[in-house]
Amino acid sequence: MSHLRRRLQLIGAFIASLAIVVAVSGPLQAAETLFLDYGPLSRSVPAAEVVAFAEEGAIGKNLAFFYQSAEPRAAGRS
Repeated sequence: MSHLRRRLQLIGAFIASLAIVVAVSGPLQAAETLFLDYGPLSRSVPAAEVVAFAEEGAIGKNLAFFYQSAEPRAAGRS
């Protein structure tokens, strides 16, 4: 019985420690740059440029690299 009790105490201590670490850690900073791969092509793209494309359809210079390299159907150009 004492072996089981000791094991439960260790599990409880681990969970309490984990809760403290999560509670004390500050807010995380979101990624400002995304790394995109398209076949053999790889490029870093600012997150703001991806957001602008999603919200407005605007294609910035970094996304244009992928857009020009994409097949017409994949890029929405039928």
